[in-house]
Amino acid sequence: MALAAATLESALSQLFTADPPPASAAAAGNAWAAAYLGYASSATAGPAVPVPTALSAATAALGDRLGSAFDAAAAAGAAGLSSISAALASAFVQFWLGPPPVQFIGPAVTGLVTSALPAALVADLGAAFSAGQAADSTAPAQASRIAGVLHRWTLTVLVTNATAAGPVTVPLL
Repeated sequence: MALAAATLESALSQLFTADPPPASAAAAGNAWAAAYLGYASSATAGPAVPVPTALSAATAALGDRLGSAFDAAAAAGAAGLSSISAALASAFVQFWLGPPPVQFIGPAVTGLVTSALPAALVADLGAAFSAGQAADSTAPAQASRIAGVLHRWTLTVLVTNATAAGPVTVPLL
């Protein structure tokens, strides 16, 4: 299997069009985290795949961090849009890097996430959120923008696999 932006886009679109929407920032954070888990669980790093228990722990922490970010953005009012991108980027970086980093396992290989840089993610999320403010923006279009941003960024996450020949660093696919 490999990461597919369409998987994340579909889950976010369902979330963004849910009636009723999540009842709280915490519920929204958990729903976003569940959507990302559905996407991230198909990641591969060379011959290795994420350890399910590592993804479960990362997802719970992601939901908490996203909920806190949504709460802070709502409390800030109109100014919240300017801070949400950095908070979300930090939450997604921490999803992969933890502590502890997400572990991978495969035939004769074990690995850990060793790099998940937030720089491009902050700017790209900011652009997606700004585009979503347009009067003609739709929930499915916003889901597509955000899924695309997260997918492109997730493909930059690096895993270092321990193999019999020594360590090998590979991007997520």
